[in-house]
Amino acid sequence: MRLLLGVGRDSRLWFPILLAAMGTVGVVVGVVVGIYLIRKYRESKWGKCKSKRRMEGKIVVITGANSGIGKETARDLASRGAIVILACRNRQAALEAVKDIRTTTGDGDLIVMDLDLGDLASIRTFASNFMEKFSKLDVLINNGGVFIPPEERRKTKDGFEVHFGVNHLGHFLLTHLLFHHIERTPSSRIVNVSSLLYKCGKIDFDNLDADKGWDKKVRHNALYCNSKLANIFHSQELAKRFSGTGTGVFVLCPGFVYTGLMRYSAHQFSWFKKLCFAPIIFLFMRTPKQGAQTTIHCAVSEELDGVEWGFLRECKIDKLEAVAEDPDTAAKLWDVSMALVGEGGSASAALEDDNGFVEGQDAEAVMVEEEAVLVEDIQVEETTVLKASPQVEEKGPAKEEEQMLREETESPDAELETLEKEESDEEEEGELLDEDFVNSDKEKLLEQKKPDEVKLMK
Repeated sequence: MRLLLGVGRDSRLWFPILLAAMGTVGVVVGVVVGIYLIRKYRESKWGKCKSKRRMEGKIVVITGANSGIGKETARDLASRGAIVILACRNRQAALEAVKDIRTTTGDGDLIVMDLDLGDLASIRTFASNFMEKFSKLDVLINNGGVFIPPEERRKTKDGFEVHFGVNHLGHFLLTHLLFHHIERTPSSRIVNVSSLLYKCGKIDFDNLDADKGWDKKVRHNALYCNSKLANIFHSQELAKRFSGTGTGVFVLCPGFVYTGLMRYSAHQFSWFKKLCFAPIIFLFMRTPKQGAQTTIHCAVSEELDGVEWGFLRECKIDKLEAVAEDPDTAAKLWDVSMALVGEGGSASAALEDDNGFVEGQDAEAVMVEEEAVLVEDIQVEETTVLKASPQVEEKGPAKEEEQMLREETESPDAELETLEKEESDEEEEGELLDEDFVNSDKEKLLEQKKPDEVKLMK
């Protein structure tokens, strides 16, 4: 106030004050413009999907498609004419996402299906429902995930550490259940969304649920980093099993993107920290649309036709760090994961055969073949018994015979027990059959004598 009063008395003070104010405004404007230009320069370096390929008739499943990268991926693929299944835990949010997507494109089909990656039963239900409705799967995009402060120690419905359970095991089981649908679809693709934070990850088989704690020296969420490393190992093993089938398996880093993942941790930061980090966020953080470009590229790009495996950044194939180049850990993680989700058949899970396919799948085929042979043997035995004792068949009513055969066919174990009993009592059975033949002859003679007896009675 005194300064202003002084200025009023002496007009010579106005000039330096005005100059200082203009200088301050100039600096602020300069900083803002500079940040904006840096931002635009960085955007020019970010990858962008340039493919114009149409996707009519293609069936695409996207997990976590109600927001963020998943939603923008669904928007793009729908605009290309694809049939997009939004596999989401929050059905209402997914329906809102469909409504928003429809404001920008009327192409393609958008279908909402319930899927909770933190619940193995929900994953099995989704897979069953999907396979009933669709006979193929062109693109599976494992995009959904969580980023929760480790201190909250959250668990999935099945008791797994939430990052390992949702980000890895949930997608692992989903992909496993849809394996044959993907395999039988020509030029199909699997896209797993990981993160550069895999570099800070570690797979500790003695502490997968973090019950023994976690590495607090890691600046980022250590448990999230571990799950992103698991995504890469999962992708590598998938590529081995799909080798030679025409299916491409791709894992990617979308970059630093502002998505729904932030909702779990944003509340931890005060408004002052958010204000301080605002310029940094503006410089480095991508929009969901920008972050979805590499995912879209992996799903549609002609450049990846015939490619069986790749790790991508900025819509280009990139190299992995040494921490992710460990085939022994990848193979062991596959076996352990199979056992944890209840698909391994034993504690050690399914092992690979020489062709790279899961031994458990071959065993399943053998079981189906053995079941078919068993049913065929039962039918042959039934035909033999009926031919060997036609008189026995005539004794009982036709409906009772049909019911008996139906029950025998539906119960193979009971049929086998009957056959074993027949083998042990062959002589007794022969005597019974002889008696049946004799009794049948007597019945025929009695039937012939019946008219004569009637006449005598009259």
